Amino acid sequence: MVVAFNPKKYYQIKTKRVIINFLISLTSGYIYGARMTLQQLRYFCAVVSHKFNISSAARALNTSQPGISKQIGLLEQELGVDLMVRRRKRLVGITDPGQTALLIAKRMLQDSQNLKLLGNELSKTQVGKLILVATYVHARYWLPGIIPAYKKKYPHVQLELLHASPEEVLRMVSSGEANIGICTRNLPIPDDLVSLPCHKLERCVLCPPHHPLLRKKKLTLEEIAKYPLVLQTATHTGGWEVKRALEKKGITPNIVLSIGDLEVAKVCVEQGIGITVFPSQAIDPKRDKRIRAIDASHLFDSITSHVVLQKNYFLSTYASDFISMFDQKWDNKSIHAAMSTALSEKKDLG
Repeated sequence: MVVAFNPKKYYQIKTKRVIINFLISLTSGYIYGARMTLQQLRYFCAVVSHKFNISSAARALNTSQPGISKQIGLLEQELGVDLMVRRRKRLVGITDPGQTALLIAKRMLQDSQNLKLLGNELSKTQVGKLILVATYVHARYWLPGIIPAYKKKYPHVQLELLHASPEEVLRMVSSGEANIGICTRNLPIPDDLVSLPCHKLERCVLCPPHHPLLRKKKLTLEEIAKYPLVLQTATHTGGWEVKRALEKKGITPNIVLSIGDLEVAKVCVEQGIGITVFPSQAIDPKRDKRIRAIDASHLFDSITSHVVLQKNYFLSTYASDFISMFDQKWDNKSIHAAMSTALSEKKDLG
């Protein structure tokens, strides 16, 4: 009798084997021994997070490519299944059993981190490390104003501040590479994250001193479009928001330069290359003396800043206090309430 191969049933069996082997390792204590380690799980999650680019994962983890490949191979050997899809020795994807293993591994890594945070919280030492990742506007113009007061309150908490695109902010928080993310959320948020709406970013127009726009009583999009524009690239929220507003009015802007760095955009305005639309919070009149800002909040939609966290992240006092310093409407109680609501919604869906 010939039995037809059933791929769906095959992968169901494989997936069950992954779960069973994980449980065996846990109950036997191997996760902390030589057969399976948290380091292997960390490497596995990092490779998936970096879209199967081992070089990128190795740089992020400050380790070697061969070391990552070896540890993932040992993890697969221990579980008895292939977690990765390989093509000519290159990792190109994740298998169905690998998807299940990834969920378990991420949960275990987060739980191990939560245990450390719980120990610090119970001991009242307030010693630890807080990794922040934020979009450029927040990292460059907003957070530096918070950090001195925070460090005065928590001198023994090590802060690490990274800046990244909104996509990278969400990815790094989801993967556990960062504890707290701050971005303008114009992207779908992953299921494992909770988003806390905070400040609104308003817009202004930057121009050189004595520019004709400074004589206008009320700025209009039509007036802005008369002059050469220096805009952020379309991958930045500021760039495509401005273009969208102009195109809605049927206006084709004269974009003379697309740029990713806001400080370089200021220099371009100073040099007379063009005017630009800029976040109002990124202007310092004492420092930016060679340019002028004109309120444009009535022309462009405000953009809401969001703090993003993992739903099951153990929120220490020093972490919640940082969020409170960023936006005072979020205190420890309200943050925990938002995280609890997000967790319950996840369970209802799942």
